[in-house]
Amino acid sequence: NTTIAQGFHHGLDQVEAFETCEPRLIQQWRSLWRLGNELTNGMDRERDVKEATKEYTELVLTPELRKGAIWDRSYAKPLGYPGDFEIMNQVYDWERIGKDAYEMLMHRVGLEVAECIRTRMEVVRAHIADVVRERGHDRPARITSLGSGPAREVEGYLTSHTAGGHRAEFSLIDQEEVALYYAHEKTYPYVLNSDGRIKVQGYNLSFTDILRGTEGLAGLPPQDLCYSVGLLDYLTDHRCKALVKRLYDLLLPGGLLIIGNMNDCSLSNYWPMEYITDWTLYYRGDAEMVAWAKGLNAAKAWTETERTGRVRMLFVRKG
Repeated sequence: NTTIAQGFHHGLDQVEAFETCEPRLIQQWRSLWRLGNELTNGMDRERDVKEATKEYTELVLTPELRKGAIWDRSYAKPLGYPGDFEIMNQVYDWERIGKDAYEMLMHRVGLEVAECIRTRMEVVRAHIADVVRERGHDRPARITSLGSGPAREVEGYLTSHTAGGHRAEFSLIDQEEVALYYAHEKTYPYVLNSDGRIKVQGYNLSFTDILRGTEGLAGLPPQDLCYSVGLLDYLTDHRCKALVKRLYDLLLPGGLLIIGNMNDCSLSNYWPMEYITDWTLYYRGDAEMVAWAKGLNAAKAWTETERTGRVRMLFVRKG
């Protein structure tokens, strides 16, 4: 681009260079992203082709994108698994990270892919506010998050609603102790200043044990809201259906269950996550997710997408 080249010739600093390039780069990246999804569509049925394509992508494209912080952590998986809470925090914070314009731009491209992590959190936060407002009067509204990570939706709710006089008890369940510690640090000041109206309790439990039914959920009192928006993407349909039932059984009559899963759509996260960062998830549509609620005798079960369209949310209302 002549305009951008002239700008560099006139001595743009690194931030100015980033701001000059960002809009055009994001536009071009989205076109490449969509094309990547089209080219890899159906490769799950051809194992050899998929593995060769992933190997080539990781050899040619991944090293360039890893100059961006979010790509680097997503690929390196320093805690031993994909999608750790620090990646979530990078998305929520939406900061410019990098020592020069190129590193900042690569990180920004990664944030574009991961934006749906933030927007799904915003959906959950809004429902938390609704539930606490409707039910947190004579008793605390009880809310459970499975796979809570840093629980930024809880922090966000407490930041803007602590003066409302409502009562709430949050149960945060995660297998990563450091994520629960982070959530405790961020929410404790609001708990301390709530005159006992707000409680936040962390439970450091293995997801494997929860899936097996050997520990975890049975000790919780009946809940008004249960949600899990970053866990079922990793599970088979059989396990998802079983976990949905376990969470649904925790609900009080009229309670709400929210499940998030990466959406199967033309601009899904499939190509960037699977091929660039070796981050494997299940991508699902409405029918697959609504089927998890079959047999529950729910008052209502439906799905919606958050505003990017890349995460589908299953809502199940208990009768």
